[in-house]
Amino acid sequence: PDLILIDEALAAGDARFKTKCFEKIEELCAADCTVMLVSHGLSVVKRLADRCLWLSEGRVALEGETEEVVAAYLDSQEMGETPSTMEDM
Repeated sequence: PDLILIDEALAAGDARFKTKCFEKIEELCAADCTVMLVSHGLSVVKRLADRCLWLSEGRVALEGETEEVVAAYLDSQEMGETPSTMEDM
């Protein structure tokens, strides 16, 4: 396929299942398939995504390189901010 949408698929399952999923997703990405991954798991996002879209309350809070978006998200959580209160978003 040209595009696959995965919505929280890695949130359940045992370690063997997750390993198989990671391997398949990485295989698809290497084959130039676009994979859209929906996840609350930041370690999953950091492992699999090269671009990231942070949604908050149905709105785009930030879009960009994964490390940048994850860092901004973690900073906002640490400071108790929401995207609507963040000046640069």
